[in-house]
Amino acid sequence: MPRILDLGNCDADHHSIHQMLATLDVELVRAHDAIQAKTLLAQEPFDLVLVNRIFDRNGDSGIEFIAQLRQQEEAPAAILISNLPDAQQQAESVGAEPGFGKAQLASPQSLERIKSA
Repeated sequence: MPRILDLGNCDADHHSIHQMLATLDVELVRAHDAIQAKTLLAQEPFDLVLVNRIFDRNGDSGIEFIAQLRQQEEAPAAILISNLPDAQQQAESVGAEPGFGKAQLASPQSLERIKSA
């Protein structure tokens, strides 16, 4: 079963992501910040990390996390969740897969991006 790490999203957005993925046979694990995410990634394999642009709990940058993640060998794919096109471009420039915004969480296109990643 594919494993997805949801990083930096608030409770409401995490719930929406969980609902979006309900049609897929995946395990969704949540991390609130980079330290927790790095610990989980070191302990367990993940296929994808869904990264909020700004972490809900501490305001850290999701784009910076993606840049650090992509420098590691055998790192999972990463998708930025942000409605801002410039943030999506920045994330892709550091190695993220094409992402989507919170407004598109329920769209079939967003689900397809997760499946392809």
